[in-house]
Amino acid sequence: MKNILIVTPDIEGPIKNGGIGTAFTALAFQCVNAGHKVTILYTNDNSEDKNKSLNYWQSIYKKNDINFIVLPFEQEMFSATPFFRQRSYSVYTWLKKNPWFDVIIGCEWRADLYYSLLAQHQGLFFDRAKFIINTHGSTLWADEGSYNLPYSQDNLELYFMEKKTVELANEIISPSQYLLNWMIEKKWKLPENHSVLLNCEPYSIEKSLLLENHSNEKTKLLSKKTEDDLTEIVFFGRLETRKGLDVFLKALEYLTPDQLKIISYITFLGKSVRIHGMSSEEYISQKIHKILEKWDKTENYPPNLSIAKQPNFSEKQPTPSLLKKIKILSDMNRTEANNYLKRPNVLAIIPSLVENSPYTVYECLIENINFIASRTGGIAELIASEHVDELLFKLNPIELYTTLSKRIIQRTVACQLKQPPSVIHEQWVTVLNNSETIEEKVDKRLNLEKNPKISVCLVHYNRPKLLQQAIFSLDEQTYDNFEVILVDDGSDDDESKRYIELISPYFQQKNWKIIKSSNNYLGAARNLAARHASGDYLLFMDDDNVAKPNELDTFAKVATQTEADILTTPSHVFCDELYPIANSIKPYYWLPLGGDPNIGAFFNCFGDANALIRKKVFDELGGFTEDYGLGHEDWEFFAKAVLKGYELQVVPESLFYYRCLNEGMFLSGNADKNNFRSYRPYMDPEHKTPYALGLLHTLLSRNRYLESLLFDQSKEVIGRELITIKQNLDHLFSQQKEGWAHDRFNVLNSKVDLILSEERAGWAHDRFNVLNSKVDLILSRQPKRIVRRLLWKLVRKAKTIMAK
Repeated sequence: MKNILIVTPDIEGPIKNGGIGTAFTALAFQCVNAGHKVTILYTNDNSEDKNKSLNYWQSIYKKNDINFIVLPFEQEMFSATPFFRQRSYSVYTWLKKNPWFDVIIGCEWRADLYYSLLAQHQGLFFDRAKFIINTHGSTLWADEGSYNLPYSQDNLELYFMEKKTVELANEIISPSQYLLNWMIEKKWKLPENHSVLLNCEPYSIEKSLLLENHSNEKTKLLSKKTEDDLTEIVFFGRLETRKGLDVFLKALEYLTPDQLKIISYITFLGKSVRIHGMSSEEYISQKIHKILEKWDKTENYPPNLSIAKQPNFSEKQPTPSLLKKIKILSDMNRTEANNYLKRPNVLAIIPSLVENSPYTVYECLIENINFIASRTGGIAELIASEHVDELLFKLNPIELYTTLSKRIIQRTVACQLKQPPSVIHEQWVTVLNNSETIEEKVDKRLNLEKNPKISVCLVHYNRPKLLQQAIFSLDEQTYDNFEVILVDDGSDDDESKRYIELISPYFQQKNWKIIKSSNNYLGAARNLAARHASGDYLLFMDDDNVAKPNELDTFAKVATQTEADILTTPSHVFCDELYPIANSIKPYYWLPLGGDPNIGAFFNCFGDANALIRKKVFDELGGFTEDYGLGHEDWEFFAKAVLKGYELQVVPESLFYYRCLNEGMFLSGNADKNNFRSYRPYMDPEHKTPYALGLLHTLLSRNRYLESLLFDQSKEVIGRELITIKQNLDHLFSQQKEGWAHDRFNVLNSKVDLILSEERAGWAHDRFNVLNSKVDLILSRQPKRIVRRLLWKLVRKAKTIMAK
């Protein structure tokens, strides 16, 4: 028996109809049936069904012998850290406290296991666990399929984290070869152990679901039958571009009046999302008019039918009877949707632009539902080869129309899943019953002959009391093979001079070095220390930092294990001049992402200067630049290193204390000049577009200015209520304008509770509609003359800014 953990942001019950949730719920039950102990770590924090709390779902899973745990998520632990990093790190800290799992299964989407996999790769934890990533499609894959530009920083970060999650896994299992091929084309380095294995047959966690719902309108709708001689065509899938909504709408325009006469209804069955700033229902109502106008000329209207959701059509309404031809059903769970499609005379249409191994097709095959689907992605890999040509069409509106024309008459066509579900179950059991966990790795752990020498490059300027703490923390290290090179960067106060003289004998005794120089600033001071270093690695440290006792030991261990060129670490932030004591300092971290040059173009995702760098690499890159009076020299150096192809990794354990005081060199710097310095590596003339990225910092700066201008004006005119809403918006924006996960919004007050109910669509534009309506209400209470004056003032200032 294995102790199996499934880590997922999507699971059946709390999520009504997600493909990942369907796959992992089915896998969990197969694991239980095979005799394994199963735990689900659910990394969201609410249930889509507001009438059924997470406690309810925990009890349902418990009845099915599955331990269901909601991830404890402490947002207060993190400083200015984007949401998905926070959640992945919360998974990591939870796993460290619960280290008894033999097999840990997750997906690449949202990268919940990123930091955990880093820790295993670096030899820190989880050396007995086997990490399996069951791929379902990354954010980059989904964005490409939907023709979506990256919505925010979070999209870019997920591109990086999800890629690394795949590359660091012990084993990759994909339900389609198509998705593995996509990763290979994107230059992802798949682990040696990767294979194709179809998802398990869907399993309903709540077997009594339909019995409980017999009294509601939705279940009454399921019992309705279409007319015997008419066909209901159903778009089946999330109501979005990637699922082929536009292709379907375009194909409808080719239907002839005679064909429309044999169609009873056009139904849209799937979750609603935001499309071009509007809901799926609104989008469909705008696009459906051509077909409605053509249909309006026919004479065959069905009787009235009570429908689940009626679209909000524009002012130019078709005839009332014609409106009843269109149904939008966006709130059904998986079981309800399948029962709806299994009715007679129904044809499901799945015209996806890209697909991995969709359960929409899977369930049609095993439930004997009449369907047609696009020949894209991994869909054909689900279907028995002899039925592929009958069921799939080439992805374009004409081909969809041609196939639809045949199937509205010949509704029933033979279809079969490529492999029987029982065979798929046996294959999964074989994977999970494998007695081996992870392959024995070559033990690269440190020994007396192989300990790399570390040169700690410590820079000081006029802070002797803090310098004393830094030196004391180095004396407390559990690692022995290191030296300290202290550079006094032109300290001019008497106390600093006296302290340097006082510690000189101690440094000589330990064969450490003190170097005095004129004040040349951080880059030059660090370079000076590096030139006097004799170690294999350099560790840069400022006099206000405090090293944790295991910092050098952990860095050396990970450097030996991974052979990375640069290692950074989370900063344990504290604000006190006193020496930090581990048990008294609350966990509060700034959490780096890693070596991603995309995010590094406009935010420091790499880490703090308190990092371990291979000396050979430092010398090859020419060290830090030596701009006097500017910061960002560490950001600039890391960006240059990553762009040159050197490997930078984050050690997920925080190894030093970062003191945050209202003083220091960085606070006196110029923000725009600092940003130019961090942008400078991207100006390398070897790059094809060396200057385009410079616009990022300029546009972000202008955006911040306009936001502050709007806030200042609103404070003068609109009043306190608008300011409160603006502060709530600022809180959202401080999370890097996250556009997906509902979890982070829980900290807001009751005014935005309604926003949470709009989640699960995959995008969060609609969340801001509630706030906008409140702003509109406030504006309506103000004198029109004042509002007009405010708007004109903002427009004039915006034009002035853009002209500059």
